[in-house]
Amino acid sequence: MSNQVQEPRDPVDDELAARIVAFWRAGRQRLGMGDLTPVMGEDASDSLVPPTWTFADADAAVEQILAGRKTATSAVLSDLTELGSEGVPARGDVAIVLDSRAEPRALVRAEQVRTVRVDEVDEAHAGAELAMEPSSAALAAWHEHNDAGADDPAAQVLLERFTLVHPSPTA
Repeated sequence: MSNQVQEPRDPVDDELAARIVAFWRAGRQRLGMGDLTPVMGEDASDSLVPPTWTFADADAAVEQILAGRKTATSAVLSDLTELGSEGVPARGDVAIVLDSRAEPRALVRAEQVRTVRVDEVDEAHAGAELAMEPSSAALAAWHEHNDAGADDPAAQVLLERFTLVHPSPTA
C-alpha cells in the first residue's frame, strides 16, 4: 500500500485530453495507421499522442492552415533544443495544432525541416509561413513578425514546411 497522496485531477484538463485523443484517433486514419486502441489504450491517460502546439495568433493561424494558405512555421533553434528531442521536429513527424481555446484543430505532417541563419531565410519560406505570396515584402514582414535575430542575424532558426493531414471536423 502506498502512502502517497494523489492530486485530484482537473476534469477540464481530462475533457481536453479526451478531445485531443479523439482527434488523434481520427487523424491516424488519414495517416493509414488504423485503430491502435488495443495497443495504446482506451482513454487519454493510456494514449500516446503527437506533440501539440499553438501560435501566438492561434485562431488566425489555424484558419490559415485549414484554408491551405499557411504551410510553414519557424522557431529559434536554441528555444527548441531547450525542450530536448521532443522540441525539434524531423521530416515525417506529425503534430496537432491547437486554437486559442486549446482545442485540436489541425493534424499536420512535417514535409521539410531545415536549419538556416536568420539572414538566410528566403522569400518562399516567409510567404508560406505568413500566408502571403513569396516576395521581398513577405520576407520583410517575416523579419518584423519574428524577432529572432534582431540582435544576431547569424542566429539559427529551424524552418518547417508542413501539410495539413486532418482538419478538425468542427470550427
